[in-house]
Amino acid sequence: MLLKKISTWGTAALAGAIVLAACERDYESVQVNNTQLGDRAYLKIINSTINSARNFISIDGARLNGAALLYSNTSAFSVSLFPQQNSGAYAAVRSGTVRLVMADTLTTSTQPAYNQSVTLNPNTYYTLFSYDTVNAAKYLLIQDNFPSFFSVDTTAAIRFANFMHAPAAANAPNVDFVSARMGLLASNVPLTGVTPFNGRFRANITDTLFVRPTGTSTNLYNFTINALPRRSYTIVWRGRFTNTTAYNASTNGWGRHFQIVTHDVTR
Repeated sequence: MLLKKISTWGTAALAGAIVLAACERDYESVQVNNTQLGDRAYLKIINSTINSARNFISIDGARLNGAALLYSNTSAFSVSLFPQQNSGAYAAVRSGTVRLVMADTLTTSTQPAYNQSVTLNPNTYYTLFSYDTVNAAKYLLIQDNFPSFFSVDTTAAIRFANFMHAPAAANAPNVDFVSARMGLLASNVPLTGVTPFNGRFRANITDTLFVRPTGTSTNLYNFTINALPRRSYTIVWRGRFTNTTAYNASTNGWGRHFQIVTHDVTR
């Protein structure tokens, strides 16, 4: 299997450190950006299903991952990604109509599996998001449409995904994503919503991003980011939503956090 190189930040590592893990022997790393590999499609999986573990991915019965994919609410976000060995690489996989499966292989597992016949187009990028809780896991497969950049561009692209889990007693609101420097970036993003990439995000400057209930100034969470030019970022709002007040680690625990995935794919 071949990998497209990207990198990932967790919220505990937002100072700009790229989290990289060692490649396993049955994968070959591709170090060149924007290299098209014939008729291959490119697949990435982000696991936001709370308490999930032992997940394996296969296409037409052939297993893709060596180490199991699981949910992490710590800075070790790479274990929530496939492929893991490069902390968020795209895997170059067979294109065409294939049977894509993501499942917990334990026979007593209560996690619903993703088991679908899907059409993956050549030279096209896809992300499969899993979300909710292990007993009610749900999935969303989308095509990743990256913006085009000129070599002189000094901006980055950013999109937002809202996969927060909301227990019945704490209905999570639609949210706005707001930049301290640029103002409103995305408005009224619903649960399971994924916005298109916005290719005009300011790069090479530290910015603070806030997530707020739509139409309010209440900060549910905030973090800093220093984007690189001509790179595309997915910011996943994930975890367990506990209440509508500002996030407090002592009362909300691990309930809310961001995962930031940097797609090192230039156009």
